[in-house]
Amino acid sequence: MFGDYLYVALEEEEIRILVGKRKGRTLRVRGCGHIPVEREVWGQEWPQEGARRLKMLVQKQKWRGHKCFVLLDREGIVVRQARLPYLKPKELDKFLRSEMQEFLPVDVEDYVCDYAVVGNQTAEDGTKRQEILLAAVPRTVMNQLALFLEELGFPVEAVDIAPRCFLRLFEPNEGCMILNLKKKGGTVTLLDEAGLLLHADLPSYLGWEEDPEQLVAEARGYAEFFASRHQGLPVGEVWVCGGLVQEKPKVVENLQDVLPTSVRLAKAGDVGFTIREKRDTRFAEQSPAYAPLLGLALRR
Repeated sequence: MFGDYLYVALEEEEIRILVGKRKGRTLRVRGCGHIPVEREVWGQEWPQEGARRLKMLVQKQKWRGHKCFVLLDREGIVVRQARLPYLKPKELDKFLRSEMQEFLPVDVEDYVCDYAVVGNQTAEDGTKRQEILLAAVPRTVMNQLALFLEELGFPVEAVDIAPRCFLRLFEPNEGCMILNLKKKGGTVTLLDEAGLLLHADLPSYLGWEEDPEQLVAEARGYAEFFASRHQGLPVGEVWVCGGLVQEKPKVVENLQDVLPTSVRLAKAGDVGFTIREKRDTRFAEQSPAYAPLLGLALRR
């Protein structure tokens, strides 16, 4: 089994793992699973306890991988995309480190900030520009990540964030909305032809199971925002993913009734993946819950 990768997502209420290896958009799946995070029971040591339980799951299933990738799919992550004149890497790094607060409306004492170049463009006049994705992660989340990784003990190749993974996973030629739904709360991401338009938390107090109309209202509001930024044109597609959709597939029907565009579950096959399953993992059926990890698997 040498050669499999471990893709791990840290969410508010769950830890997810996908085990396999990708070639192009073909993913050979060895296994997948999730662990509920019992914060009230585990207390302040929930990151360490989550890591211990994840190791137990990996050992029980006899999963092995020589590389581990970790995804932060958490609340409170602030993301912006900016277009800047082309700068050499060292010059760009120096500029952004000194001007980070001009792009991200956060207190740098409370957040860990970073950036990535996600695109390059050349205008008709020959001017070169870069598309920069800037992100700020709450320092508390980063501290929890450090505790989790120390207890996990696996060699980690990279740490990523959900919005960056959605940029890899979806092709928003006509714009798209991604609703990443959890039992309570979640996130909404808007993409257009330029890249990231918006990423925001959905109110954590909203329980989609008890009050689906609030989700409908939230989605309608973001669809209207997209149209306001695109001369009235509606968002091209709405993709729904996250752990909730496995339990409550009717959420998609509720949204389809009110939004002026197609609403689809982000199944692996529908977002361009071919799945090869080594065992009876039923991953293809569960894949909407693992959509951010599919985007992580596309990382080079």
